[in-house]
Amino acid sequence: MTGDGPEVAAPQTGGLEEEQSETEAEKPMVLIVEDNEELRHNLVRFFENYFRVAEAEDGEDGLAKARSLNPDVIISDVMMPGMDGTEMCRRIKSDISLSHIPVILLTALSTSESKIAGLNANADDYVTKPFESAVLLARVDNLIRNRNMLRRQFGGKPVDDIN
Repeated sequence: MTGDGPEVAAPQTGGLEEEQSETEAEKPMVLIVEDNEELRHNLVRFFENYFRVAEAEDGEDGLAKARSLNPDVIISDVMMPGMDGTEMCRRIKSDISLSHIPVILLTALSTSESKIAGLNANADDYVTKPFESAVLLARVDNLIRNRNMLRRQFGGKPVDDIN
């Protein structure tokens, strides 16, 4: 995150303005998986202004919390001890009960190879550090709104019943 902390105004998107009138329980949930305690804390403080937020300190904890909480979006660092973010993303996207959850990978690695590795793990987005909080917020908001539009369009029917 750029700047000294999460002191960034929300982007002027219709989705976020509408969401602010929701009760806390109705807000979408974002799971933040980051091993750097300071960055994780800053991300939590920033996103809790707009969403319900859960946090995990590594990929194993993130995968467990994804299973128990079923968040609307997961934001994960790539390089973490133990299970890294790419492996966690791969496991989430290969699990039928979790594969619908959008995953945004954060990394300091900006090489094409590292981006391709993240996208090959089926990440929905890939953001390099440092990043602007408002841009990350807009990406999260877009993913949530797009998923909600798909749910409305398909009316909650199982995929095999659509044809």
